[in-house]
Amino acid sequence: MLTKLKAKFATKTANGSIMRNMMILASGTAMAQVFSFATMPVITRIYSPSDFGVLAIFVAIVSLLVPFATFRYSIAIPLPRRSQTAINLLALSMSVSFIVAIFLSVVLFFGADYIFDFFSVSILSAYWWLLPLALLGAGIYETLMSWSIREKQFKIIAKTKMTQSIASSIIKIVLGLLAFKPFGLLLGHTVAQVAGIGSIVSQSKDTFAQNKRYINLSRILFLAKRYSNFPKYQIASRFLLAFASHTPLMFVAFMYDSDATGQLALAFMVLGIPITLIGSSMGQAYYGEITKIGKKNVIQIKEITYSLTKKLFILSIVPFLILALFGELLFSFIFGNNWAEAGIFSSMLAVYLVAQFMSAPIINLFNLYEKQEKLFLFNLQRIILIVVIFTTAYIINLEINEVILIFSIAISIHYSLIVIYLLRIFKDV
Repeated sequence: MLTKLKAKFATKTANGSIMRNMMILASGTAMAQVFSFATMPVITRIYSPSDFGVLAIFVAIVSLLVPFATFRYSIAIPLPRRSQTAINLLALSMSVSFIVAIFLSVVLFFGADYIFDFFSVSILSAYWWLLPLALLGAGIYETLMSWSIREKQFKIIAKTKMTQSIASSIIKIVLGLLAFKPFGLLLGHTVAQVAGIGSIVSQSKDTFAQNKRYINLSRILFLAKRYSNFPKYQIASRFLLAFASHTPLMFVAFMYDSDATGQLALAFMVLGIPITLIGSSMGQAYYGEITKIGKKNVIQIKEITYSLTKKLFILSIVPFLILALFGELLFSFIFGNNWAEAGIFSSMLAVYLVAQFMSAPIINLFNLYEKQEKLFLFNLQRIILIVVIFTTAYIINLEINEVILIFSIAISIHYSLIVIYLLRIFKDV
């Protein structure tokens, strides 16, 4: 009886801690998203849907490369009990980021024209140098953010989200007004990957100073082997996840035109606001908490996970209804009449929002229980599903609205199956 009472108290305490940390992250992310959303009507009136189409392809390329930026060792940083081990994982992750960025720079220096021509985005050849910068920034930020999650420094993470949003939006607006198009959009996205790194370093400098003497090459190499499942499965999984996320835009660019790509890109951008605001913020707090609890405390983590999933479902209902019922009207009013089609797309994608919203935080269970191979299989299934949908649509010459609706329903079912699997995972541990 006493054991059960202790477990219940611990669960309630952990739930409260997660909610507090989530609110800290969400507040920073919320301010960042509010600022970004407030500037979007200005940005969409400066840049054309075609410019956004170019940005969408640039973002897709960066996202596809990001899994290689740290070899996913950054995700392992919160796991070790000892800070001496974690600091070596941080050094490993950072080293990989610099090596990969240098390698990419060399490849693009000699082959940018050929590579971008092959993918029919020759306009990006002039901006090839932004790709290594964006990749390096994303790798370093991801690594430092994992350290901050480990140390439960959620306030500084929230602060960096605001810094990224402000810097990115200002650059896009100023360069757009100066007629640097689409360069302003591309540079703004690149800066968003880098901004905030200095704040995290400043916040953690004392901890780094205390532990840096424990960094040594033999330990780094040992940990590279110890956590080899992360690059072995996580790189492929994250790559497939990014590929699945951006494949619709790449298919639309191939099957239709840059205007349609830009319209769909804006729809996905708006859908990403509630997912980032609540789902991802809660996921960071959730991951930080469950790693501290420890994977052996199955009952406690199970109760936290079930509670979290119910709350996320309830929170997703309002944005779902708003987008489903008033998507076209809202987009036309907020972003301008040129973006009505993006509103239609968002209405069709609203159901997809709910399923992804619920799965975003609890997907960290794959990392906690080191089931990266299962995550890989789910991501592989998703990319196969997307390729089949768009390939079939191309063969039978479907209209773009029909393709987006079929995609939304199919992916919603897929994310729902992931949630069901994760809620049942506790029976196997």
